[in-house]
Amino acid sequence: MLRKFFVFLFISSVCLIMLFYADFATYYITTKKYINYYSFEDVKENYFNFYNSVLHIKNKNELKKLYIDGIDKENKSFYREVVNENSNLPSILLFGCSYVYGYKIDDDKIFSQILGNYTKRPVYNRAKDGLGVSAMLFQLQNENFYKMIKEPEYVIYTYIFDHTRRMFITSVPFIDYYYDIFYKLENDKLKLRKFVNKIYSIEVLKNYFYLKYNKSTDDKIINLFKAQILESNKLIKQHWRNAKFVILVYTNDIRPFDIIEDELKKQGIIIIYRKDIAPFDDYDEKYALSKDDGHPNNNAWEYITPKLMEAISKN
Repeated sequence: MLRKFFVFLFISSVCLIMLFYADFATYYITTKKYINYYSFEDVKENYFNFYNSVLHIKNKNELKKLYIDGIDKENKSFYREVVNENSNLPSILLFGCSYVYGYKIDDDKIFSQILGNYTKRPVYNRAKDGLGVSAMLFQLQNENFYKMIKEPEYVIYTYIFDHTRRMFITSVPFIDYYYDIFYKLENDKLKLRKFVNKIYSIEVLKNYFYLKYNKSTDDKIINLFKAQILESNKLIKQHWRNAKFVILVYTNDIRPFDIIEDELKKQGIIIIYRKDIAPFDDYDEKYALSKDDGHPNNNAWEYITPKLMEAISKN
């Protein structure tokens, strides 16, 4: 009996060690294009830092400190600085992901800076890499958020085709801070749900299968996305009566707006398709980082911004 126990213990230990190395290898392979590794120690440090973060279950105060107060775990600013903060003009509030935050481009070429230069208004950039509609809703649901923002005339949410996926799983598995804000529909009401998976390789597999088998035309996806947009619009109107909620559909893939556009417009939401005002292929290197990366480059927002503001003024 004792021998069987030790055999079981040995096999279990070997399996756990193999799973650990498999998970570590998955982390290294899938993050290599995002993180500049210089040595094995760098890889190991990033890997264990990831688990130190995601295994820590954040309470509501920690979530609010990050997403509402905008202070990360190192007490650094989570969001971009406010542009033209002392201007007396009505402000503009931006939501979105890395397209709005400014990924791999000069600080003076990001959306909020170009928009601030163009309008001279205060511009609040509340976007961040890997975020989406759920992070926008979470901020709008917090009363302290409204004390931090000068009343905007325009609230602009920049949508890309990947935002529907991010309602269910992380944008990029190693982005540890996006393990926090997910919603579910229960009896037609939105409720925060806790994201429970903390295993990196499992998250990679979930991303793979989601992309392979889920479609943005599925009722579950459409209903959850629409509910979060409508609730965001409701909160904006409650707190800022004269604010206009604008959705800029950045990518040429406009799903699911081809299905829900009319319903959203009936609620006063302005929908503008970038392909209509500033037409270019998502991977056109004149406006994208590369032929494989559709993130805006240094030229993109200078081209889009004047056309966007002109389109908004017509609505």
